[in-house]
Amino acid sequence: VKDEQGNVLSTAVTESKIEISTSDDGTKTTQTEATVTTTDADGNVTTEKTFATENQTADGSTGALVKDELGNVLSQETSISQEEFEKAVAENRPIQAPLTVDPDSLTAGGELPPIKVSLPPSAYDKDGDGKVSPGERPRLEIQVTVSSSSVIVAEVSPDGTLRIKKDCYEGSIIVPVNGSCEFVVIDNAKTFADVSESAWYCEYVTFVTAREIMEEAEEGLFAPDAPMTRAQLAQMLYGFDPSAKAGNGAAFGDVAADDWFCDAVGWVSENGFLEGANGSFRPLDAVTCEEMMACLCRWAEYAGYDVSAAAGSDGSGAMRWAAALGLIGGSDDGIQDPAAGITRAQAAAIMTRFVRSAR
Repeated sequence: VKDEQGNVLSTAVTESKIEISTSDDGTKTTQTEATVTTTDADGNVTTEKTFATENQTADGSTGALVKDELGNVLSQETSISQEEFEKAVAENRPIQAPLTVDPDSLTAGGELPPIKVSLPPSAYDKDGDGKVSPGERPRLEIQVTVSSSSVIVAEVSPDGTLRIKKDCYEGSIIVPVNGSCEFVVIDNAKTFADVSESAWYCEYVTFVTAREIMEEAEEGLFAPDAPMTRAQLAQMLYGFDPSAKAGNGAAFGDVAADDWFCDAVGWVSENGFLEGANGSFRPLDAVTCEEMMACLCRWAEYAGYDVSAAAGSDGSGAMRWAAALGLIGGSDDGIQDPAAGITRAQAAAIMTRFVRSAR
């Protein structure tokens, strides 16, 4: 390396060791151990060692991971082939990325370097209406070495800010994507003084709060036994839909323009997900089981999900749809009576199951 006057700033020597293997399914793995020794103009010597692993599937998808000699991840990226993309669409399954993410070193709030994702420039428009709705977005699956409801994915925006993907799954990370992007894996665990690890709803509260689908009721408290109100349901769904636009909730006599739920109430009512009556929305009333299922079912249909289980004329179609998806009917959550009010813990369980059902 020289400067513009031709003075030598540094010299470097690279040594590398490369091992290549091929698995039974045709995936080629290339492991490279590289050592770079650099001497600057003053004679100072530095040595940097990196370990890179690249997997290339038979159809051309690749996944690459680079670590330093301490095991810290320096970079990670994946590129999906056109063939894999089209097969995943045809088989209605997540796109398989040949990359394994190792977030073992994560602590609450910590993050790994961004995962760069390259997808083919293809549209995933099932109904041919010229736009990709939430239910039609392709899902990308990346293997993860740990499984926790609090380990989530956040997309890196062009300005560098992070936007949590509220509909990402745990285990192997499955995340709906709109195209080529960058995202980070984060442990976003939240703790609450009124949620014990032995409570039946602990797992569900962890899931929805890590994804910020539901927020704390007050500082440090989740209020699991408190009723889920109609305003809270409206706000939850409004925040969950990335395409939601603010509505005019103040059109209702019992909703003020400066209420925290005004925009959400306007959006859910204008779209017919959760309606008011006689000029009132009743924002502070407890939402019933049937109301919540109907709201979710209407939104799911709007978002492009399969709601065929709601068809028929006997009983409540929304309750039937919810039971078919496993959203209700658990042995420990008490979510059975259509007319009964839903608690915040029960709402957390329903939303967790709803997100997981879209796998």
